[in-house]
Amino acid sequence: MDLEVILVTFNSEKWIEKCISSLMLSENIPLKKISITIVDNNSTDSTRKILHSIEQRYSLRFGSFNMVLLDSNLGFGAANNIGIKNSKSELCLLLNIDTEVLPNSLKELMNVVLKSDTDVGMWEMRQVPYEHPKIYNPLNRETTWCSAAACLVRKKFFELAGGFDENIFMYGEDVDLSWRIRHHGYKLIYVPESVVIHHTSNNISDKNKLFKKNSMVKSNMYLRFKYGSMLTLAEGGIYYALYIVKVFVSKKFDLACQLIRYIFSLMKLRQVKGRYKLSFKPSFYTWDYEISKEDGGYYTTWKRNESPLVSVIIRTIGKVELLRESLKSLSLQSYTHFEVVLVEDGSNKCENIDQEFPELNITYISVDQNVGRTRAGNIGLRHARGEYINFLDEDDLLFADHLEILVTQLVMNGDYKIAYTLSLEAPLEPKPFWSQFSKKKELFHLQYDHSYDRIRLLKGNFFPIQAVMFSREVYQLLGGFDETLNELEDWDLWLRYSQKYNFLYIAKVTSIYRVPFSVSEYSKRKLLLLKNHHLVSEKHSKTLPLNKNAIKIDKRDGIFSLLGKKVKAKQYKYLLLKVKRYIYMSLLKIKIIKVKGANDNG
Repeated sequence: MDLEVILVTFNSEKWIEKCISSLMLSENIPLKKISITIVDNNSTDSTRKILHSIEQRYSLRFGSFNMVLLDSNLGFGAANNIGIKNSKSELCLLLNIDTEVLPNSLKELMNVVLKSDTDVGMWEMRQVPYEHPKIYNPLNRETTWCSAAACLVRKKFFELAGGFDENIFMYGEDVDLSWRIRHHGYKLIYVPESVVIHHTSNNISDKNKLFKKNSMVKSNMYLRFKYGSMLTLAEGGIYYALYIVKVFVSKKFDLACQLIRYIFSLMKLRQVKGRYKLSFKPSFYTWDYEISKEDGGYYTTWKRNESPLVSVIIRTIGKVELLRESLKSLSLQSYTHFEVVLVEDGSNKCENIDQEFPELNITYISVDQNVGRTRAGNIGLRHARGEYINFLDEDDLLFADHLEILVTQLVMNGDYKIAYTLSLEAPLEPKPFWSQFSKKKELFHLQYDHSYDRIRLLKGNFFPIQAVMFSREVYQLLGGFDETLNELEDWDLWLRYSQKYNFLYIAKVTSIYRVPFSVSEYSKRKLLLLKNHHLVSEKHSKTLPLNKNAIKIDKRDGIFSLLGKKVKAKQYKYLLLKVKRYIYMSLLKIKIIKVKGANDNG
């Protein structure tokens, strides 16, 4: 399939050569199948001189090489509209000029495109070293919007949606386009195997950072005026007013006046809002358009020559539907050199599930009688062959880069034998995950976000089991789970491992762990953990560097030490901390019942 690469330049002399050169190194994609269209937004540096030089040197190697030189800076969206209008290919790859495509990126992208259904309109590539932190569905990789810094779009869907809104100069135009493509019933897919190095960085000047922030704020308000309800608009107005106050306080008076004038200019748009009604309710989260995974770091995550085998151990009690979802998230991992050790405790309901996932290397072990989760975990450890080991509970899910991130960081930081990432907590209902994803995203939140601290770990566990990967060397030296424990066996394991090893903290969300949706079930589960908390604490009391009475309740974590305290008192304190969650979930349930009733009545 022919591919048209659209590049927009503006004073981009620093990046042009690197970007074009990276495209020429693409594996398994004949260069004659790739056409280049460059739209220059009236650059004032040596950008155009470099473009003419590249045209002379490389144009004959590509299918075609076209340049459009504008007399003024029309903005990112408008320039891309011109580029796509001149495109002769059905598939248009939008790339920022400050990106470099990895050799296998286009091959991986096209593999997904060729396998996709005809109702997919856009595919987003993964950006490194900083991946955009918006959440996506780990079971089918659907996303609510695609970043135009690196995405592929079908030209006919782009034109059907009306192209980029040229009222947005920069930032937010890709969100607007994505929403309009979705409005017409087409899906957006994230492709983490297809990687581009994006040199957007924490190194940009303060002036450019300010320009970016202001553009994002203005675009957000524009989209609220264009698509949002009155409530959404009022909420945005509060954020906008607070931002203006912040600008005033920083003594940027001209900028503050500009922001005030801009909001008045949007009033005309509100008068014709009915023309922009979408078939779905758009989401606004302060200045974002999707729940953020709150990633805090820049990480080198693309594939390297060194690919050690990872053993993923899953303990199941026969919850086939939940297990199927966990395995599905594993089948979509960008890191592929891993095995699955599946231990079923007390039944053989999942005996043939490996036939549903032929792409996974599954070793199935059935324990006829119920032996408990700790012993089942040890059975899995004994059968694991990998250099690194990662547990995954049957009701938890992994984002596509989970294994890749952990393996890469452990390989790059050879002094560490154990690493952990961050994880989102999400409600668990007897429904497929994907149906919850679109309706209850507000319930996804980051419960624990702590750098490694041995003292904090002594007070309570602050990373879910699937978030931790450790070397086989650690297991061989210190052993597996304590089979006398029925709960918190992972916390006990980390405490023992922490006596000899430090844990590498990776401030990036790579997984989802699920908790009971029912508040009563959630509370029962927490109380059960509290009752077992003192067992683990007493076991490790000799290693506690603090006096027992000095160990306080950690209200942020919801972790309570039972040392010298009564369970009943802890229950009340715990329920008070969860009152916000209770109210929110109760209101959500009422809303769901009303929706069902309306559907049942036609």
